[in-house]
Amino acid sequence: MKLRRNCRVRSLAVLAVFWLLSQSAILAQVTLKVAPGSAVAGGADSLNISLTSGPGGAPVAVQWTLNYSNSDLTGISLQAGPAATSTGKSLSCAPSAGSVRCIIWGMNTNIIPNGAIATANFIVSRQAAASSALQITGSLAASAIGSGIAVTGSGATLTIIHADAVTKLACSPASLVTGTTAACTVTLAAAASTATSVSLGLAANSANVTVPSSVTVPAGATSAAFTTKVLAPPSETSALATVTNPLCSRASLRYVC
Repeated sequence: MKLRRNCRVRSLAVLAVFWLLSQSAILAQVTLKVAPGSAVAGGADSLNISLTSGPGGAPVAVQWTLNYSNSDLTGISLQAGPAATSTGKSLSCAPSAGSVRCIIWGMNTNIIPNGAIATANFIVSRQAAASSALQITGSLAASAIGSGIAVTGSGATLTIIHADAVTKLACSPASLVTGTTAACTVTLAAAASTATSVSLGLAANSANVTVPSSVTVPAGATSAAFTTKVLAPPSETSALATVTNPLCSRASLRYVC
């Protein structure tokens, strides 16, 4: 009779443990997040994918799918991050058009700590939009006993900088007299990957002011200089140089005879 009672108590204790484990698996929470960032169109860049575990979350394996625009990003590949490699985990990925499915796993029960579990490397198309969305879907995680852990995927926006976008136009001096010149500088949003001819879209309100229609920014540079010359005007007037790009500032030159 005593033996039966002890067996019953042990059975209830085992059931209680499994119930607690199942509840912890349900309550446990893991978040996978793509870090926001910026990249230059036509260049190569990377973003980290990080893991954060909430109370009760102790994943030993994680799976997710990274979705992206294959018209904006090409040649995407992932490599294991320090949070994964520090625990002896490996990264395996299966790419497809516009997405790549990955899993962090290992032949051990080491818990994956918070931090960067992977780095996504990619090339940005020269024709990419001003911003591109990256999303994490199909996320799963497992504990050391094989229980499922709830995972939330968090996406991000990649801001894409087009190097030939003019962000500033400045001329000095601002006031000129007949026969003098002004030194002007056009500045790009980012360093040009190759020698880039930038259409300035400049126009003067007088034929007595010479303004170039374009200027070439050397490879690796962010700006280029040009000059504006004032000829002999019939009377005092002003010349306004306007850049067609909406990001640009205006440079105004005033000259007197």
